[in-house]
Amino acid sequence: MNDYIEIIDEDGKETTYEVVSTFKLEGYSSNYILYKEIDNSHLYIAKYNGTSMSDLDTNLSEEELALARGIFEEVVVSDDRN
Repeated sequence: MNDYIEIIDEDGKETTYEVVSTFKLEGYSSNYILYKEIDNSHLYIAKYNGTSMSDLDTNLSEEELALARGIFEEVVVSDDRN
């Protein structure tokens, strides 16, 4: 079963995205989420604090992005092979 999130952009438009994975990165206190458009055209990453995804932050450091690429490759690339 797939999980979905609703994101409201700065213009108030609500869009549904599919959650690909949630995870933590070693050395960081935030939680991270990989999510994609329903038509699979774009994949996004964001971080959030606590358990609520109501305030996603897409401003990740270069180090966070590098670590997240490893998660991306494990989750998304291996999923494409199945």
